[in-house]
Amino acid sequence: MAAKPTYEELELKVEELEKKAKKLTRTEEKLKRKITELNSFINNVPDMAWLKDRKSRFIAVNKTFGEAVGMNQGSLINQTCEVCFGKEAAKKFREDDQEVMKGKKQVTIVEKIIDSKKNEEVWLETIKSPIFNESGKVSGTVGIARDITRRKQTEKEVQDSEKRFRLIFENSSDGIIVADPETMKFIYVNPAICKILGYTEEELTQMGVVDIHPKESLEHVVSEFKAQARGKKLLAANIPFLKKNETIIYMDTNSSIVRIGKKIKIIGIFRDVTERKLAEGVLKEAHDELEDRVEERTRELKIQKSNLEEANIALQVLLDKRREDKKEIEDSVLTNVKELISPYFEKIKKTKLNDQQKIILSIIEYNLNEISSPFTRKMSLKYLNLTPTEIKVANLIRHGSNSKEIAEFMSLSTRTIYNHRKNIRKKFGLKNKKTNLRSHLLSTH
Repeated sequence: MAAKPTYEELELKVEELEKKAKKLTRTEEKLKRKITELNSFINNVPDMAWLKDRKSRFIAVNKTFGEAVGMNQGSLINQTCEVCFGKEAAKKFREDDQEVMKGKKQVTIVEKIIDSKKNEEVWLETIKSPIFNESGKVSGTVGIARDITRRKQTEKEVQDSEKRFRLIFENSSDGIIVADPETMKFIYVNPAICKILGYTEEELTQMGVVDIHPKESLEHVVSEFKAQARGKKLLAANIPFLKKNETIIYMDTNSSIVRIGKKIKIIGIFRDVTERKLAEGVLKEAHDELEDRVEERTRELKIQKSNLEEANIALQVLLDKRREDKKEIEDSVLTNVKELISPYFEKIKKTKLNDQQKIILSIIEYNLNEISSPFTRKMSLKYLNLTPTEIKVANLIRHGSNSKEIAEFMSLSTRTIYNHRKNIRKKFGLKNKKTNLRSHLLSTH
């Protein structure tokens, strides 16, 4: 049976307990001050911030954290992440806290969680560090988290965009080159431009603008490239390029400035139009040849036209002369018949003729009338509605006979011839006009 402690021993124990109590009180006060300082610190942090004990229970949270999870700061104290993020997320966070406390070092974690209140995916970038007490032992964790959901979405969009660009870049049938605007060297090339120019990707990415153009066009190309680097948009056709085998080809070019990362680059898209260029050359030659042939044929036609015009003029002159000759013959025949033969027929008829002579005279008169009838018909048409006697008088006037001569020739009185002249003037619309009848007859026949 153990002996009872003496009074002195009890007093010593009481003193030791009082010392320990005072020490614990001081420790609690220091801890409270430390927690107050940490609370002051986390409340001034713009991101979500918190303190946890070794069991992953919240010791303190800042206002931003409370707003982010939609809860009052005080209601979160001594609670785990389960109340605001759900069981699955709370379990993951507790495992992370244990790893931090075990490793006794700061860690950065990027993780995706489900916001149980909004039922949405949220990305957090969290920095967690262990908290040490005065003895150097880990007493909990401190964490700062930032919502990087928008940044992650942007990164995904950029990645998707890059994937699409890479897909287009690699599979485009047009050549694509990305160049440095300062050095004019190639940074990226796609398979199509390698195939067009006959180089490998490795070869082209060690080359630049000056290496793929003929010397005679290099100055212009370099000038355009520098203008492009200053912001000018380049759209050019039929630009000559030099292939690896020294063959010259032609390509249409469309270039513009793009930003890759933080740097400005020039991206060019090239389409091989050599066949079109050659076809245009052949077409131009054919066009020029056709123009030459048309011009030559035009000259020939002009010469032929000139010759035909000269021939037509000559023929017209001949026809006019033929008509004049014909008219002169007709007039001569008709005049001779009327003036030299017909009067004698009239006189012969008044003489005494036997029957045989009358028959012969009748035959001669008939045949003579048959010969002169075409001329007489023409004159009748020409002289409109003149009577046969008026036609005879008009014909004698046209040939220069005066009224007395006509009267004697036709065995008529001068008065009768005057009346015929008057009727002829009237039918020709010359009544009461000073126009000379003979001049008018000459102009109309």
